Amino acid sequence: ALAIWCAGDDLIDRDVVEIGCGCGVLGKQFGLVVRSYLGLDYSELALAIARGASPSNCTYGMPSDRKLLEPLAQSCDTLVGREFFIHQNLDQARRVLRIATHLIRPGGIICADFYHTNPDIPQGAVHPADSPLDPQYASAGFHYEPADTHRLAEEFGLTIRSQDRDLERQRLFTIFEVGR
Repeated sequence: ALAIWCAGDDLIDRDVVEIGCGCGVLGKQFGLVVRSYLGLDYSELALAIARGASPSNCTYGMPSDRKLLEPLAQSCDTLVGREFFIHQNLDQARRVLRIATHLIRPGGIICADFYHTNPDIPQGAVHPADSPLDPQYASAGFHYEPADTHRLAEEFGLTIRSQDRDLERQRLFTIFEVGR
């Protein structure tokens, strides 16, 4: 399972960005069906591995690489996060959405998988979305309510195209559309 929440029509023959691409697991797969793929990650090692194992239509870089990102302004159709947004507090989600709204063209989408706890499942280190980062647990989860994602949408001029709570997976799958 690819662990993404995105329709095939939003990927096939599209220009796709993945935030938190790691070693390029999706890039290797998406490269076969997308027009172009851009994988962003902060690990140079992961990016080097991804570059060595992906099709030629895949590009990888750091989210802070302005030389890479500036020319791509509003040129991409879809941004996906694979088990990525679950570890982002509101401040970090805002940083990601700044990058996303720079890259995604009007009418394009951002597919986000926010953490939404199921009270019937024991939890590890999980904090409310507006909490600071946890200095003890780097991979802590941040619980989002629909009000949190609506606030993000409003701040960035996005529309929520769909939002689905999945209590089994403990996710609030949200698809934002970039303003036209």
